[in-house]
Amino acid sequence: MTNAGPPDAWYQRMMPLYGVTFGQNIFVAVGDGGTVQFSRDGITWGAPKIIAAFKNLRGVAYGAGLFVAVGEDGVILTSPNGWEWTSRVSPVSDLLWGITYGNGLFVAVGSMGTVVTSPNGVDWTKQTSGVPQFLYGVVYGNGKFVAVGNSGRIITSPNGIDWVPQQVTTYELRGIAYGNNTFMAVGLGGTILTSDTGTSWNQTSIQAQYFFYGITYGNGIFIAAGENVSSQEGIVTHYLGNGYVVQSSSSWFPLNGISFGNSVFLALGERGMVTRNPGVQPHGWESISNGTDRYLNAVSPFKNQLVAAGDRVIMDSRNGVTWRPHYGTTVNLTVNLWSVASGGDACVLVGDGGTIFTSTDNVWWANPVSGTTDFLLAVTYGGNGKFVALGLSDKVFTSPDGTIWKDHPLGALYWVNGVNYGNNTFVAVGLWGGVLTSPDGEHWTFTPSGVPQTLNSVAFGNGLFVAVGDAGVILTSVDGTTWTPAANFPSSNNLYSVAFAGDSFFAVGAQGTIIFSEDGNHWSLHHSWITKDLHGAAWAGSYGIAVGADGTFLQSGINAKLFLPLLLRN
Repeated sequence: MTNAGPPDAWYQRMMPLYGVTFGQNIFVAVGDGGTVQFSRDGITWGAPKIIAAFKNLRGVAYGAGLFVAVGEDGVILTSPNGWEWTSRVSPVSDLLWGITYGNGLFVAVGSMGTVVTSPNGVDWTKQTSGVPQFLYGVVYGNGKFVAVGNSGRIITSPNGIDWVPQQVTTYELRGIAYGNNTFMAVGLGGTILTSDTGTSWNQTSIQAQYFFYGITYGNGIFIAAGENVSSQEGIVTHYLGNGYVVQSSSSWFPLNGISFGNSVFLALGERGMVTRNPGVQPHGWESISNGTDRYLNAVSPFKNQLVAAGDRVIMDSRNGVTWRPHYGTTVNLTVNLWSVASGGDACVLVGDGGTIFTSTDNVWWANPVSGTTDFLLAVTYGGNGKFVALGLSDKVFTSPDGTIWKDHPLGALYWVNGVNYGNNTFVAVGLWGGVLTSPDGEHWTFTPSGVPQTLNSVAFGNGLFVAVGDAGVILTSVDGTTWTPAANFPSSNNLYSVAFAGDSFFAVGAQGTIIFSEDGNHWSLHHSWITKDLHGAAWAGSYGIAVGADGTFLQSGINAKLFLPLLLRN
């Protein structure tokens, strides 16, 4: 275990991504919160970096040895390598959405018909487009720039300065690409336009529920990405001889952008969605990263991976940066999962109705019989190799392997929210400050903690139990029996989870609350910009993980620069 001090620097993962480009043999993607990410192959991604003071970024392009990203409030940034970024003086404050490079010129477009140009990515000039509509996409081909936008507006220019408007359709156009001597523009309502000149267009409309937000050309074909607004799943489409073929992209959420490079198509979108196609044939899409909008209640490391669980969902990750829902579960996941623990050779999840899931490989999850329909809210591993699960029940459930479970009477009905093991003792905490202790996980003794607040979680480290709960209460104990309030409570928000971080503690809670302590007694408040409730926390050996409402993932202690040797190797 790595001793890294309190995890006081946190970064949100699985942020919405909008723009992606390929250059210098890497993909560079940008999105909400000033996020930039990069990958050589679309599979291994460096940790996101914030480059624009939390301004949403919408477009990125590569040209003349330079990456250029654009976004909110006219923000423009440049990078020679995708990692080190410099903010440039922008001549506009409008939202910039699309950008391209061609004929020695960068051209960016955006709201209110905005067009800005630069010969070097550093010095920018505002141009007059002649249209008031929002412009979303721009491309260079056949000796001209072509931009598209709201109300079917298309503008063309031979030099990026002098623009001629036209209108071919009333549908909003979101993306445009050039390849094989052809322009192709796509948009809402299944709209697809093609032209070999950029001035005379042919329109095709496929099913109206298909909205396309981006398009690219590679490997001899155009591929557009977007969503089926009826199901909100990500879709891609391509042309095969006699018509357009629309297919699922293996994404739960809309796709906002797409690019081609290194023989790979890469599409990305909402909730950090990344889907990849090796470019051999247009049907081979695989999900690399796919977020969720469901409430996540718990997270735990397991066999050099991470497992998160919540409202009808199990998520996994190899690095805390990219996550995806688990498809290996052998039964329908229809209940809320509240707690996760790993130990021995197994990982165990527990939830409503006595639900238990267990896995030895994080690929297939079995659903063993628990013998109860009670709510199971907490699980841990400890003692002589034993899983212990409790909840809203008059029983406790134990298992040596996560598969075969046995119940033991508690003598009364208890509401337990959290459980942990340390100092040869199991400690469980719950409603109205109640504490249960056990030497073996089977025989339990009730002990009042001395506070009326509900306790939600308990951790053990450095010879100390730390329990947290409602109204920001924090308690400490050496033996699990005698409890003392911490020296200070830095927040009055409910605290839902606490974890030991190698040589310190951290806890998370309502409205994005994150607090940390080196000794479990004196606590400091981390000033997080996250406002979502955080319900689960864990330490993964060198970084912290927190999960919560609306599929929120936070990670601490990771520097994206650590990924550069892997991403940029020859």
